[in-house]
Amino acid sequence: MKKIVSILLYATALIMVWGCSSSDDDDNGYGNIGEVVVTSAATAPDWAVTLQMPPGDVQGKPNWDWDEGIDPEFRQYENNMTAILYISNEMLPFTSDDDRMAALIDGDVREVAPRVLYDQEEGIYTFMLFIPYDADEDMVEVQYYNAQTNMTYFFGECFSVQSDAIGNDEEYWFTLFDYSVVTFNLKDLPFNCKKGDKLALFVGDVCCGMMENEGGNVPWTMKVFRPNEDGDFSKATIRYYSTEKKAIYSINKPLNIRISREENLVFEETLSFKE
Repeated sequence: MKKIVSILLYATALIMVWGCSSSDDDDNGYGNIGEVVVTSAATAPDWAVTLQMPPGDVQGKPNWDWDEGIDPEFRQYENNMTAILYISNEMLPFTSDDDRMAALIDGDVREVAPRVLYDQEEGIYTFMLFIPYDADEDMVEVQYYNAQTNMTYFFGECFSVQSDAIGNDEEYWFTLFDYSVVTFNLKDLPFNCKKGDKLALFVGDVCCGMMENEGGNVPWTMKVFRPNEDGDFSKATIRYYSTEKKAIYSINKPLNIRISREENLVFEETLSFKE
């Protein structure tokens, strides 16, 4: 499965408002690096990454040059392809059935599609674009209208009908939020990893990533999202909630993480919980 890099890395003017509510609202200052601070927690903290849609390019729907729901005459084109854009989990709460996605080639609208339920059991939604094209045409531009914000997002040239359309159907991910993937290796643990344990990354009071253990010793690999415009990962705090100890273990640690708009990055970090 492929990703549309232009969409994943699009938000050039990205503004995110982040929040994490938790039961351990301690000092947000940056303390001693590497020191483990332990606080009791009778119940699991309610850590969660929250995102806000970035600003769009145009208020309302763009001036798509043919009526929605009326496909162009496919017989006038030499070829066609189907592009299936799966909506990422973090993007899904911001979408609705009133959203629309358009595919354009050389400025000509070839398809306007609604959000559709692709897998009811898994709750997977997609935009399915049926795109006709001629042999001398290449790049497809995507435009996305979000009904909640009443804004349209322009993504430019996102994929090629010549190089990407190997089969009849091509699959992509759709998201507006920038992130990198980080694996945290935990060592010197004063607790056993249990189901229900949580690991979260904070920059100040901003929660940039969180995952919950669903059973036993697992790779702690999470999506880490871009902090707000004033934050960076040089002053990061890692918090681990142990169901066994009923405690939160906090470590201040500069992290070598960056989020690039040009490539999908994967990082690995080691955390020592030796007190």
